[in-house]
Amino acid sequence: MKKKGKTTPVKVAILKIVYDAGLPAYHRLKSLIEDVHNGNLKISDLEKSALYESVSCAISLKVILEEFLSEAEAAKAEVLHVQSLEFKNLLDLAKVVEVSHRISFGNAGIWAH
Repeated sequence: MKKKGKTTPVKVAILKIVYDAGLPAYHRLKSLIEDVHNGNLKISDLEKSALYESVSCAISLKVILEEFLSEAEAAKAEVLHVQSLEFKNLLDLAKVVEVSHRISFGNAGIWAH
């Protein structure tokens, strides 16, 4: 029998709030990436690295939260019991996305994009 790790109970309503709050950053970061790829925004390699990390975290956060919300809806659950390590990873992704609001990529930032 496989031993399961500790779980963290998380209210589905909280996951929905985090999801809704992260969507604007997700769309803006993707828009910035498109501008970089199309040559409309010139940024340094260091800024590209930070932008790619932020986009990667925003995409991962969106996908994971959509999966959790779908599972909760199917089970008609108000609380999900998430593996503690997975919950920590979710928090780390959310922190990176939140910090991306304060990063300037060239002369642009997601607050104005």
